[in-house]
Amino acid sequence: MVVVYPMDCIFSSLAHQPIDVTDANAFAKPEGMAYFIPNEGPLNPGMKTHSETVYVTYIVASPEKVWEALTLPVFSQEYFFGRRVKSDWKVGSQVTYYLSDGRVDVQGKVLQSEPPNLLSFTWHVEWHEEFRRLPETIVRFNIDSLGGFVRLTMTEQHPVTMDEKYLDGGRRGWPVILSGLKTLLETGHPLPAFDLAVWT
Repeated sequence: MVVVYPMDCIFSSLAHQPIDVTDANAFAKPEGMAYFIPNEGPLNPGMKTHSETVYVTYIVASPEKVWEALTLPVFSQEYFFGRRVKSDWKVGSQVTYYLSDGRVDVQGKVLQSEPPNLLSFTWHVEWHEEFRRLPETIVRFNIDSLGGFVRLTMTEQHPVTMDEKYLDGGRRGWPVILSGLKTLLETGHPLPAFDLAVWT
Protein backbone atom coordinates (compact mmCIF):
# COMPACT_ATOMS: atom_id res chain seq x y z
CA MET A 1 0.00 0.00 0.00
CA VAL A 2 1.19 3.51 -0.82
CA VAL A 3 -0.04 6.45 1.22
CA VAL A 4 0.36 9.84 -0.44
CA TYR A 5 0.81 13.05 1.56
CA PRO A 6 0.44 16.43 -0.21
CA MET A 7 3.05 19.03 0.65
CA ASP A 8 0.99 22.12 -0.19
CA CYS A 9 3.05 24.43 1.99
CA ILE A 10 6.17 23.82 -0.07
CA PHE A 11 4.92 24.94 -3.45
CA SER A 12 4.46 28.66 -3.95
CA SER A 13 4.96 28.91 -7.70
CA LEU A 14 4.55 25.46 -9.26
CA ALA A 15 1.19 23.78 -9.80
CA HIS A 16 0.86 20.38 -8.19
CA GLN A 17 -1.47 17.42 -7.98
CA PRO A 18 -1.18 13.85 -6.65
CA ILE A 19 1.65 11.89 -8.21
CA ASP A 20 0.98 8.39 -9.49
CA VAL A 21 3.90 6.66 -7.78
CA THR A 22 3.49 3.67 -10.10
CA ASP A 23 4.42 5.97 -13.00
CA ALA A 24 8.12 5.68 -13.81
CA ASN A 25 8.12 9.34 -14.93
CA ALA A 26 6.52 10.66 -11.75
CA PHE A 27 9.66 12.42 -10.57
CA ALA A 28 9.93 14.28 -13.86
CA LYS A 29 6.55 15.96 -13.43
CA PRO A 30 6.25 19.52 -12.09
CA GLU A 31 4.26 18.42 -9.09
CA GLY A 32 5.36 17.68 -5.56
CA MET A 33 4.33 15.24 -2.90
CA ALA A 34 5.52 13.38 0.11
CA TYR A 35 4.65 9.72 0.00
CA PHE A 36 5.19 6.66 2.15
CA ILE A 37 6.45 3.49 0.48
CA PRO A 38 6.75 0.30 2.56
CA ASN A 39 9.33 -2.36 1.85
CA GLU A 40 11.22 -0.67 -0.98
CA GLY A 41 14.88 -1.16 -1.87
CA PRO A 42 17.48 0.16 0.58
CA LEU A 43 19.41 3.41 0.26
CA ASN A 44 22.35 1.65 1.88
CA PRO A 45 23.36 -1.73 0.39
CA GLY A 46 22.80 -4.57 2.83
CA MET A 47 20.31 -2.63 4.94
CA LYS A 48 16.93 -4.30 5.35
CA THR A 49 14.23 -1.73 4.68
CA HIS A 50 10.79 -1.56 6.25
CA SER A 51 9.63 1.86 5.10
CA GLU A 52 10.73 5.01 3.39
CA THR A 53 9.19 8.42 3.03
CA VAL A 54 10.04 10.61 0.03
CA TYR A 55 9.61 14.38 -0.11
CA VAL A 56 9.96 16.35 -3.35
CA THR A 57 10.10 20.11 -3.80
CA TYR A 58 11.21 22.52 -6.51
CA ILE A 59 13.45 25.49 -5.73
CA VAL A 60 14.43 28.47 -7.86
CA ALA A 61 18.15 28.24 -7.09
CA SER A 62 21.28 26.57 -8.40
CA PRO A 63 22.31 23.07 -7.28
CA GLU A 64 25.37 24.64 -5.64
CA LYS A 65 23.24 26.99 -3.55
CA VAL A 66 20.92 24.17 -2.45
CA TRP A 67 23.98 22.11 -1.49
CA GLU A 68 25.25 25.00 0.61
CA ALA A 69 21.87 25.33 2.30
CA LEU A 70 21.97 21.65 3.25
CA THR A 71 25.57 21.58 4.46
CA LEU A 72 26.42 24.94 6.06
CA PRO A 73 25.31 25.99 9.56
CA VAL A 74 24.75 29.60 8.51
CA PHE A 75 21.86 28.29 6.40
CA SER A 76 20.60 25.37 8.50
CA GLN A 77 20.04 27.49 11.60
CA GLU A 78 17.69 29.70 9.56
CA TYR A 79 15.31 26.99 8.33
CA PHE A 80 15.91 23.99 10.63
CA PHE A 81 14.41 25.32 13.87
CA GLY A 82 17.70 26.93 14.91
CA ARG A 83 19.81 23.79 14.44
CA ARG A 84 23.41 24.18 13.25
CA VAL A 85 24.85 21.38 11.14
CA LYS A 86 28.55 20.52 11.31
CA SER A 87 30.52 18.14 9.09
CA ASP A 88 33.29 18.18 6.50
CA TRP A 89 30.91 16.08 4.35
CA LYS A 90 33.51 13.50 3.39
CA VAL A 91 32.37 9.87 3.21
CA GLY A 92 32.78 8.33 6.66
CA SER A 93 32.85 11.66 8.49
CA GLN A 94 30.55 12.52 11.37
CA VAL A 95 27.49 14.72 10.92
CA THR A 96 26.16 16.61 13.94
CA TYR A 97 23.16 18.90 14.31
CA TYR A 98 23.32 21.16 17.36
CA LEU A 99 20.36 22.72 19.12
CA SER A 100 20.44 26.48 19.68
CA ASP A 101 21.55 25.89 23.29
CA GLY A 102 24.56 23.83 22.16
CA ARG A 103 23.19 20.37 22.94
CA VAL A 104 23.56 17.64 20.33
CA ASP A 105 20.29 16.99 18.54
CA VAL A 106 21.26 14.51 15.81
CA GLN A 107 24.40 12.56 14.97
CA GLY A 108 25.23 10.46 11.95
CA LYS A 109 27.86 9.41 9.43
CA VAL A 110 28.25 10.48 5.82
CA LEU A 111 27.49 7.60 3.44
CA GLN A 112 27.53 9.38 0.06
CA SER A 113 28.80 12.83 -0.85
CA GLU A 114 28.80 13.99 -4.47
CA PRO A 115 28.48 17.79 -4.43
CA PRO A 116 26.29 19.39 -5.58
CA ASN A 117 23.99 16.51 -6.52
CA LEU A 118 23.89 13.73 -3.91
CA LEU A 119 24.23 13.57 -0.14
CA SER A 120 23.25 10.78 2.23
CA PHE A 121 24.03 10.07 5.86
CA THR A 122 22.79 8.13 8.85
CA TRP A 123 20.50 9.92 11.28
CA HIS A 124 20.17 9.23 14.99
CA VAL A 125 18.33 11.57 17.35
CA GLU A 126 20.32 12.11 20.56
CA TRP A 127 18.56 14.85 22.50
CA HIS A 128 15.97 12.64 24.24
CA GLU A 129 16.42 9.24 25.88
CA GLU A 130 13.36 7.76 24.16
CA PHE A 131 14.77 8.61 20.73
CA ARG A 132 18.26 7.43 21.60
CA ARG A 133 16.86 3.91 21.93
CA LEU A 134 15.67 3.95 18.32
CA PRO A 135 17.82 2.59 15.47
CA GLU A 136 19.54 4.84 12.96
CA THR A 137 17.65 5.93 9.89
CA ILE A 138 19.16 7.09 6.62
CA VAL A 139 18.40 10.37 4.88
CA ARG A 140 19.34 11.14 1.30
CA PHE A 141 19.15 14.34 -0.69
CA ASN A 142 19.14 14.26 -4.49
CA ILE A 143 19.58 17.64 -6.17
CA ASP A 144 18.66 17.68 -9.87
CA SER A 145 19.11 20.74 -12.09
CA LEU A 146 16.10 21.41 -14.29
CA GLY A 147 17.31 24.59 -15.97
CA GLY A 148 16.76 27.66 -13.83
CA PHE A 149 15.52 25.69 -10.83
CA VAL A 150 16.20 22.39 -9.10
CA ARG A 151 14.23 19.40 -7.92
CA LEU A 152 15.19 18.48 -4.36
CA THR A 153 14.23 14.94 -3.39
CA MET A 154 14.67 13.98 0.25
CA THR A 155 14.29 10.32 1.24
CA GLU A 156 14.06 9.03 4.81
CA GLN A 157 14.49 5.29 5.21
CA HIS A 158 13.95 3.10 8.26
CA PRO A 159 15.66 -0.31 8.64
CA VAL A 160 13.05 -1.64 11.08
CA THR A 161 9.32 -1.29 11.57
CA MET A 162 8.74 1.99 13.39
CA ASP A 163 5.86 3.03 15.61
CA GLU A 164 3.58 5.48 13.82
CA LYS A 165 4.19 8.16 16.45
CA TYR A 166 7.85 8.33 15.40
CA LEU A 167 7.10 8.27 11.69
CA ASP A 168 4.51 10.99 12.16
CA GLY A 169 7.11 13.32 13.62
CA GLY A 170 9.14 13.19 10.42
CA ARG A 171 6.08 13.51 8.21
CA ARG A 172 5.10 16.68 10.05
CA GLY A 173 8.57 18.12 10.43
CA TRP A 174 10.32 17.53 7.11
CA PRO A 175 7.77 19.39 4.94
CA VAL A 176 8.20 22.47 7.15
CA ILE A 177 12.00 22.18 7.09
CA LEU A 178 12.09 21.84 3.31
CA SER A 179 9.59 24.69 2.93
CA GLY A 180 11.87 26.80 5.07
CA LEU A 181 14.90 25.94 2.94
CA LYS A 182 12.99 26.80 -0.23
CA THR A 183 11.69 30.08 1.20
CA LEU A 184 15.13 31.10 2.46
CA LEU A 185 16.81 30.53 -0.89
CA GLU A 186 14.06 32.13 -2.96
CA THR A 187 13.36 35.19 -0.78
CA GLY A 188 16.45 35.61 1.38
CA HIS A 189 14.30 35.34 4.50
CA PRO A 190 13.29 32.33 6.66
CA LEU A 191 9.71 31.34 7.34
CA PRO A 192 8.15 33.29 10.24
CA ALA A 193 8.39 31.50 13.58
CA PHE A 194 5.33 29.44 14.45
CA ASP A 195 4.21 26.56 16.63
CA LEU A 196 4.69 23.38 14.59
CA ALA A 197 2.22 21.47 16.78
CA VAL A 198 -0.56 23.92 15.89
CA TRP A 199 -0.06 24.03 12.14
CA THR A 200 0.64 20.39 11.30
